[in-house]
Amino acid sequence: MTFDDLLVRYLGGFGLYQRIQYLLVCVPIILTAMHALSWSFTAENVPHRCKYVGENDSSVYSDASLYIGNFTDTCSPSCCRPAAVNTTHSPASTEVVFESCVDGYKFNSTFQSAVIKWNLVCDRKWIRSFVQSMYYVGQFIGSYCLGTLSDKYGRKKIFFFAIMIQLACGVSMAFVSFWEVFALFRIGVGFAHSGIFMIAVVLGMELVAPKHRVLAGVGTGIFFSIGQIILGAIFGLFTSYEYLQLAIALPGVLFFSYWWFVPESARWLITKGRLEDAGKILTKVAKRNGHQLPSNWTEEIECELQKDTQENKKLTIRDLFSNRIAVSCVYYALAINPGFLGGGLSASFMIGGALEIVCMVMVLLLLNSVGRKALLMSGFLLCSLLLLTTLMVPSEYATIKMILVVTAKSLVAGVYAIIYIFSPELFPTMIRSTAMGCCSMVARFGAVSASYFSMWLADDYPIIVTLIYSAVAITAAMLIVLLPETSGKPLPETIEDARNMTRLYAETR
Repeated sequence: MTFDDLLVRYLGGFGLYQRIQYLLVCVPIILTAMHALSWSFTAENVPHRCKYVGENDSSVYSDASLYIGNFTDTCSPSCCRPAAVNTTHSPASTEVVFESCVDGYKFNSTFQSAVIKWNLVCDRKWIRSFVQSMYYVGQFIGSYCLGTLSDKYGRKKIFFFAIMIQLACGVSMAFVSFWEVFALFRIGVGFAHSGIFMIAVVLGMELVAPKHRVLAGVGTGIFFSIGQIILGAIFGLFTSYEYLQLAIALPGVLFFSYWWFVPESARWLITKGRLEDAGKILTKVAKRNGHQLPSNWTEEIECELQKDTQENKKLTIRDLFSNRIAVSCVYYALAINPGFLGGGLSASFMIGGALEIVCMVMVLLLLNSVGRKALLMSGFLLCSLLLLTTLMVPSEYATIKMILVVTAKSLVAGVYAIIYIFSPELFPTMIRSTAMGCCSMVARFGAVSASYFSMWLADDYPIIVTLIYSAVAITAAMLIVLLPETSGKPLPETIEDARNMTRLYAETR
């Protein structure tokens, strides 16, 4: 008897107990989403110009053309100024010498962002991309480390460790004086992101019967979108990024109470041979759901456990990457980062988050009937089509472009949800978190690249960046053909189960 059999026969596939536990582990994803996306607001591109000689800090922002009209293509008012002009409206000389903004900048914003605090404009604009990429570096490190530790020491301990790191680094970012230190703490928050989101997905998938896995996988994505909506809604309530950062980070204190309410994964305990501990949890699950756990359940599970142990002795790193195409799917999905096309507007965040939820509800309704592969391919191809369509829309139709981009972004969210259902179904229990971590780790290469494309290069080369993302989406859709379909199949418990799934698919192609 497998653990899935136990869930279906004696525990209730997705009973009241599982629903409560699932909601508890998903709520922290809301804050994780807000941390992941907050830099779009914190580093919002603010209208600015050079301060002029003799201009004081209390002066009102105004168009630099009031001071002089002889700017050239190589010198705009936002990044340079006439070298010897004061704030009087005297006529321009016949020959003007320009210089960089040596006295700083004048910004047109009531929100005190990190851009204003550290002058992240002009020749310092690259810092915006760098800080965002540091978040993905943190995810890169955390994906493998926390995934491996989760398989070794348990889901619960590492989940709480990640929450603690997120809280400490998130609060600290509100008090730092240097952008370099801010970037270091951003690495820490990214590190925690992997542990919270990835383990929540794994816990959710391991908690429910096969027919409810789609709901569990899509649900995590919905909570991420809810975080995006809330972030867009509350942004206008704050006057500085420090207060926004504290509002995002401090609620994490509440999650420490979970220690007394969220148990360890019973499936993981069984694979570790801790049947007595698993029995206590399963008995509680059965009782809460109105079922009764049979007294001899350990005997049948032990037979499976012995088989698991024998198989796992043969485990090598080659087994972990035997289905590396799945890793590529996650990589390419994360490479399609639409942040460079939105980010500063609260409305676009809220509308985008709402559309993502609609898209994921459609995934929920269609995934079991249509299958993982077909929806993944459709999502990638439609996303590519929408991105290419934006290139044919004239620039004066900005609203239409925004609608196309937000819709494409929603499709990417649906792809995320499917991948986070698909990936755990390809890997056995003993290495599921490690495998998910490695998938996410490899994906960070795409995410780091996307941060530079979207927050730096897209300002000057939007067409090229859009073409790159479209090409990546099409390539990912083509690679999905090589993957086995996992819809309706039980989670593999051993390495051999995972191999058999791939072998059976190869034989029936």
